[in-house]
Amino acid sequence: MFYFRADWQDPFLRFGALDSSGQHVIDQTVEVEGPSMMHDFAITETKALFLDLNVAYDFALLEQGAPMPLRWHDDRTARIGVTPRHRGPTRWVEVEPCFVQHVINAYDATPDIVVLDVVRYPSFLRFDENTRGYDPNPLGVAWRYTIDLSSDHGTVAETQLDDRSIELPRINEAWVGRAARFTYAVEQPTDVEMRGIIKYDLLNGTTQQHRVPFGDQNSEPIFVPRPGGTTEDDGWVIACVYRGRTDSTDVVVLDAGDIASVPVAVVHLPCRVPAGFHGAWVNGQFGVHREARRSTGSERRR
Repeated sequence: MFYFRADWQDPFLRFGALDSSGQHVIDQTVEVEGPSMMHDFAITETKALFLDLNVAYDFALLEQGAPMPLRWHDDRTARIGVTPRHRGPTRWVEVEPCFVQHVINAYDATPDIVVLDVVRYPSFLRFDENTRGYDPNPLGVAWRYTIDLSSDHGTVAETQLDDRSIELPRINEAWVGRAARFTYAVEQPTDVEMRGIIKYDLLNGTTQQHRVPFGDQNSEPIFVPRPGGTTEDDGWVIACVYRGRTDSTDVVVLDAGDIASVPVAVVHLPCRVPAGFHGAWVNGQFGVHREARRSTGSERRR
């Protein structure tokens, strides 16, 4: 299990891995100039990628009444760091100013070319000194970085994959670090809604959409593979859908191959689950013997 730890104290960034018995097999410091807000990272079959972007700490904000010591910094250089997955020096490549909360996936296109797909924000947590509050955040979109490490300095090509606003992207977890074809994400029609699910076919450039009624909101879509399935999208997509009219939540099960169709099953819960709720699918045989652990703070595990 690979992980990173971002801290506001030195060392600001650590990268590591645990074996199946829970013992460290990698534990190294990744050198950065100062602390920044890193919420996610990526791995490929040979590399780990870190996001040192424009949102960083500013503890003076707490004295101004801000709820957290984080803000956008125009003067920071946005960078992506590429480290050998089994330890080694990090190479940094510059990108346009931005912030990323969640990675979609990454993979090695060639030994020197890495593809990283994310949900990208052109700015985030801009603090207004006059109002002593944050400006509204723009919405994020699917974005691709193609990183070429064949030259001394490295180059990056940036490509917007869609103009619709999304968040909470997920893939078939068996394809983490490989060239996944399908991505499932929450659609965000406005900055106060998570409503609808989009399925991206990154090979053909096509999409499917599962629509959620106005007034309702849905959680992160989670892919569940069909036992014995033979294709990447052979399975189901599960999401919690909050029903505004009844103040209740349904668990909706979609055919991953055709999410635009009516659900194959709906489970009515006796309670409300907040929109945007994070989760994971745990096979029943593991659920009996293991307690699922959730990442907290600025620490993400893959």
